[in-house]
Amino acid sequence: MPLKDTEALPVSLYSLLNHFWVRGGKELLPQQMAERLAEQLVLIFDRLTPEQQASLFDYRWEHIKSHAVLPLLQKYSQHDSPELAAAAIRRWFEVDPVGARPAIISEISRPKPRFSARELGMLPDLTLPEVDQALADHLSGAEDFDTTSRVASLVARYATDAVLDQILRELDPGIGRFPCDVQNPLLAYVLRVDPKAAKARIKKSLAARGEKFTACNQRLFEAVSAIHHDPVLEEIALQTLDDPDPELAGSAAQLLARSGPSAAEGALWQRYERWCKRWAGRELQLNLQATKVHYMTRSRAGDDMSLGVSLVRAIALGQRWLTDEPKLTRLRTMSRVPTIADEIDCFLERWRQAPFTVNIFSCGPATGAQPHVKDPDGFSARVAQYDFDSLDALKEKLSQFPPGTTFRLSPPSEKAKQSCAEDLRAFLTAHGFQ
Repeated sequence: MPLKDTEALPVSLYSLLNHFWVRGGKELLPQQMAERLAEQLVLIFDRLTPEQQASLFDYRWEHIKSHAVLPLLQKYSQHDSPELAAAAIRRWFEVDPVGARPAIISEISRPKPRFSARELGMLPDLTLPEVDQALADHLSGAEDFDTTSRVASLVARYATDAVLDQILRELDPGIGRFPCDVQNPLLAYVLRVDPKAAKARIKKSLAARGEKFTACNQRLFEAVSAIHHDPVLEEIALQTLDDPDPELAGSAAQLLARSGPSAAEGALWQRYERWCKRWAGRELQLNLQATKVHYMTRSRAGDDMSLGVSLVRAIALGQRWLTDEPKLTRLRTMSRVPTIADEIDCFLERWRQAPFTVNIFSCGPATGAQPHVKDPDGFSARVAQYDFDSLDALKEKLSQFPPGTTFRLSPPSEKAKQSCAEDLRAFLTAHGFQ
């Protein structure tokens, strides 16, 4: 089918292929013709809008991915649109990691980086000693929030302990007052290179509360552990379960659910028992007060309710232990708060649907492998009440079920996303599951 070179061609071709890719309409367009048209689309890529170009790199990459696209990736990595440039850099590294590496290091070394570690954290290196001094100097010389936060994230990702003293000189005077997107990455950096030095600073950050502080403590566990995790965080989280701030105590519970040791389960049960005793006989009052407050307005009742929900979820969803039907039933009987009862009932319903279905939504790379880089096609799966972002985490959870448990595997509908299905079948067989 010849295509006329008109002004409408880029829009028409993009719309046609996008419709085909979204709906998979083979009756509209044969697969072979769609592939040929995709090649044509690459040839007229420059005539698409930046939004369409970014969409192709971000969401339609599998349809245009080839070494023929490499010159476009190199060119658009310098584009004025941050979204388009970031997508081009990410895909350039995917197609040509050796060639993209110098460009990525150059971006990291800018006095005012265009991107944070979220966009530039894909290098396999644990650290980059060659950018140490540049990052430390750029942090101390940063004059605006965007620059400071981006450099802080890059320090957390790539800096070595060689610049620790210089980073601490920047961090220490502002603990509790820095913007969260600056303080949390710097704390994660210190935690990575010197956990002992980080411990006191994390505790100080958690204790910083009041009008003069930036309230970063309430999301500290989540933010810091997403960048770098260390047992120091779990130790502090266990101590924080009884913090007078319900939101902070709830965030500690959530951390222990994600990455705490199996022994943390007992501490969570004990904390939830204390919470239930506090509200015994007043469950309906708490539920009414918490639910009638506007969702944008904080209240003590709302915070207390959130703590109860966080504790229940931490127990029910913990990665290092299995919360089965008897445990969920015990949770259900401990409190008569309707909101919490509804939450647990949803979990119980999944346990009553035998056999267990292992839903695999995508077999892409684990999103946890490079926490700075979020892949929209990363691994995603679910079994019972548990969701997973890595195959290893799914296998760990499955191994906690009793031998002989029957599972039904539900792989992704798209063949391109089914690569882990056979691996998982072999795992289930080897571990005595049916």
